[in-house]
Amino acid sequence: MKNRIVSLWWLCAAFFPLVVIWLPFYIINAARANPLTFSDELFPLIFGSLFAAAPFVILALWTKKKLAISNPENRRVILIPGFVVLILYSILVIWILFDTFTRKSGGANIGSGVLLFTAPVILPLIMVITNQILKKK
Repeated sequence: MKNRIVSLWWLCAAFFPLVVIWLPFYIINAARANPLTFSDELFPLIFGSLFAAAPFVILALWTKKKLAISNPENRRVILIPGFVVLILYSILVIWILFDTFTRKSGGANIGSGVLLFTAPVILPLIMVITNQILKKK
């Protein structure tokens, strides 16, 4: 069980950037009159991928450490914060992608971009707070 949940977080860290960063780039780029070249966008794609994967990397490391030192009956207290982070991050990403594909006015949504780039800081804090709340129960 320990290795499966940690492997799930590593899998999310690998595939979330593909679905959230790379796939939308190719879809939007294919619809442009003058598509961007891959070399023009390589650095932003890699940078965005690192930000998209960061919460799951932190989550995998945190879960592995906590599962190694906890009692088997406390696994729920360790697993629930991870799934809270997964749900919150998925909602944020779905909202950003929906806004990206349906926006007719053009321009960037700065607020959602700031939320996405602060997610690697905010989501681990939410995870720790959720863990502390569950420990008290």
